[in-house]
Formats: sequence, structure tokens, C-alpha cells
Amino acid sequence: MKLHKLTPEENQALVHIYWYKQATERQRILAAGALERSEENISTVLGQGNFDLYLATSMRTEEQYLAAIKMHEWLSSMGKTVFAPVFMTSTSRLGQSDLEAFALENSRGIVGVCGLTDTYGRDSEVADMLTQAKPSFLYLEPQKDLASQKTQDERYNVFKNVHPRTLIAPRRHSMMHGSHVTKDLVVLRGCIEEEERISKKLQTPAEYREHIMSIDGRTAYVCGSCESITRAQRKL
Repeated sequence: MKLHKLTPEENQALVHIYWYKQATERQRILAAGALERSEENISTVLGQGNFDLYLATSMRTEEQYLAAIKMHEWLSSMGKTVFAPVFMTSTSRLGQSDLEAFALENSRGIVGVCGLTDTYGRDSEVADMLTQAKPSFLYLEPQKDLASQKTQDERYNVFKNVHPRTLIAPRRHSMMHGSHVTKDLVVLRGCIEEEERISKKLQTPAEYREHIMSIDGRTAYVCGSCESITRAQRKL
């Protein structure tokens, strides 16, 4: 799936014109050149129909935007078809909502890239996928300074070991589904590959049993790569 690239400044220009309804003259000039590429990307995505992964990440700053493009390239290098909002901006907020809802419904899993702050969009998207009983992967980005990294490490512990909503039970489902949580791209690759083995049923029963544990009196499946609880028996 080949997509045109939009610069961070072009993306912001489209947002300011069509969503905020206010923009500088420079943003109007940038948007005029970017709109056609964005609309072509939307057409390509709708024509694709199904995706291996949905990439959910913040794009509030240029650094975050460029990091999203880099993550898209990394996932694509694994042979994955990836939906990433970073490549397209609809001319209305509701249109963007429709587009992303379409991709969530038609993606087999989601990768949520977590910075130092929570975002309503990414969190709701990950929760949406868990309620569909689809694989969810949370990657906590490494930080540049010690104070920020300490905060990120604390968030990692909460996501992986503390917060009860890391596990969500799909409606009328006997199994709760949880996210793979990691700070390492190599481990993230292993998590994605492990979910592929399970979905393709290539993992032998013996291999599967190695990851089954009893936690709080319930049967749980713990990822062999990131050691996160990704499935647990539900008590109704």
C-alpha cells in the first residue's frame, strides 16, 4: 500500500483550515498543495479494505509526527499493511472519525505508541480493539532525559501490572483480553509474531501450555515475549 507523505506542517495546515476553521496565509498555501495527496491517500486506504495493524499515536508536535512516520515504516518493513492517520486528514472532524472507525473495524490488531501523557484518541482506540477481542500492543517510547524516562517507567508498570482496564472483556465473552506492553522494539516484534502464531494456529499445544498460568485463581495466558497478561478467564 503506497501512500503520499505529508509534512507535519502540511498536516497541521489541513487541521487548522478544515477543523478549527482558522488558519494563517502560509497554512492556506500549504493546505492547497497537501489536500490532493491527503484525499488520494484516503482513497487508497478505503480501497485497501483490510489492515494487519492500526497505528495509534499522538501527533501534537513535529517530533511526534515524525516518530509516527518512522513507526509506520518499521511496521511496514515487517510486511504488514498498516493504517496510520498520519498520512491523511479529512476535510471534517466527522469525516476523520468515520475513516478511523472504518480502519478500527477492519484492522486485525492495534499498536498504541505511548508518550508521557495519555490521549483520549489512542486510549479509546485501544479499548475499542480489545472489546473486539483483537490483539493490542502498547509500546512506550524511550525518553531523552532521566526524569522523563523515570515517569515513563512508572507508566509502564501501571499499564502492565496495575491498571485493571488493561484487561477488557468483550461482551458475552468468557475471556478477558489484554494488551502486550513493552518498551523494546525487538520485544514488540516478538509479541506481534506470537499473536500471528496463535491466530494461524501454528503454535503447538505444548508451546501454548508453557504460557498458561494460574493468576488469582484464574487461568491466564502470559505473552512469552513481553510477559504481559493478554488473556484471562472471566468470572461472570
